[in-house]
Amino acid sequence: MAIFLSNLEINKNQLIKAVLQNSATQPTDPVAGQVYFDTSDNHIKVYSGTAWEALPVNGEDIVRLLNSSSTKIKTSQIDGFNEALGEISMSGADIVTAINGIDGDIADFISADKLKYLDGEENKTVQAALKSALDKASELETKYSQVMEQLAQKEASGAAQNAQAEAIRQAKEYADQKVADLVDSAPAHLDTLKEIATKLGSHKALLEALEGAPKKFSKKIGDGTAREHVVQHDLNTRDVSVLLTQATAPYSVVLADIEVTDENNITVKTAQPITAEEQLSVTVVG
Repeated sequence: MAIFLSNLEINKNQLIKAVLQNSATQPTDPVAGQVYFDTSDNHIKVYSGTAWEALPVNGEDIVRLLNSSSTKIKTSQIDGFNEALGEISMSGADIVTAINGIDGDIADFISADKLKYLDGEENKTVQAALKSALDKASELETKYSQVMEQLAQKEASGAAQNAQAEAIRQAKEYADQKVADLVDSAPAHLDTLKEIATKLGSHKALLEALEGAPKKFSKKIGDGTAREHVVQHDLNTRDVSVLLTQATAPYSVVLADIEVTDENNITVKTAQPITAEEQLSVTVVG
């Protein structure tokens, strides 16, 4: 169920095929103007600020309200009331019976359609694997240069030849191990340096695109008092998508006022304070 934490401005548009909250018990912590449909007596009720009042009222409701009221009706405010007193031919019981026979039309009450926001999955890339492969290749080149430098400094003697053989053996073992690591961690079409270099060269545009791939930032908000929460995402762009959900199951989508404050910050605003500590989760993608 989507949760609205801010007012809904629909710019004078209609809400179609909507239904009021159905409940046999009165909602808790009501505010003036709040409405629901009472299934225990089939009445639409609105909270006046002090009590729940049924809408529309029938004749019995009018009589009950008049009988329970302590305020007197000013007859001087009723046009023609005093002049008509001498012409009334109905008894009190007849008036009550007539009032009870009045039926009123019930207007359609509606509530907001639920909105769902779908969160897109972050693109998976091979950028990290390719960078690791290039780093390994650089290590091999450095090691090879070091070995060649050591061999050049050795004298052409048996000791030098032994040192040369040992250095070559070490270099070979090192190279074999690094190559094995690359082969084991790469797919078949990327298990040699040549294949990697060829692939990189033919996908220059892809690598540039990967550099600009969307990034994600998440943070939990809510402290029980604040109605505004600034979230610093440091994505360095105003072109962001923001998803607001409950931080715990069922992780319902929450709708609130969200402002893109600047390239690295957004502001989440709610009509009422978020009631619990870290109750909501904010995810920013950009």
